[in-house]
Amino acid sequence: MGSQRSWSAVLPMIDRIKKRIENLDEATEGATLIEPTIFPVASEATIRAAEAELGLRLPTLLRELYKQVGNGGYGPGYGLMGVASGATDDLGNNIVDLYHWYRRENPNDVRWSWPASLVPVCHLGCAMYACVDCSEDAGRMIWFEPNLHEEGEPWDSCFVPLADSMENWLVGWLQGRALPNAATTGGLGG
Repeated sequence: MGSQRSWSAVLPMIDRIKKRIENLDEATEGATLIEPTIFPVASEATIRAAEAELGLRLPTLLRELYKQVGNGGYGPGYGLMGVASGATDDLGNNIVDLYHWYRRENPNDVRWSWPASLVPVCHLGCAMYACVDCSEDAGRMIWFEPNLHEEGEPWDSCFVPLADSMENWLVGWLQGRALPNAATTGGLGG
């Protein structure tokens, strides 16, 4: 696992997000369809419990967003999902629940395999999720797009690079860059 950034290194991003979500109409991209609910911040103990259940350390930026902004409910798509007692997807899953659901074997599809370091963190609608790669603290972002899958084929094409870091992904959101366009044009780089 890569080195962890200090919380002070992510403070400018946190301040930008706090400013944006002061207006709930801008808290998520889906705010016109579903009214956002920004959840209260998560405690360090709650985040550590989630990390223990995942067997992974969450990127510093995500940890600090949960502790300083809220336990989900804001951000790209329908907003970040949280850890325990935080925002969920439309089926009631938080990031730990959904990670474990995707990591299960599928007896009906021997080609199904979910990457061990990939945690779904943002519901994008239509079974799609933005996921963070927890193998490095930068948190490379991957778009899980299961609607691309052809029966009997590997799932590799359903994992589309979205941004080289969680920070760049969130900068793209703050600047109004559309996620699908970013994925099809090489992602949201620096």
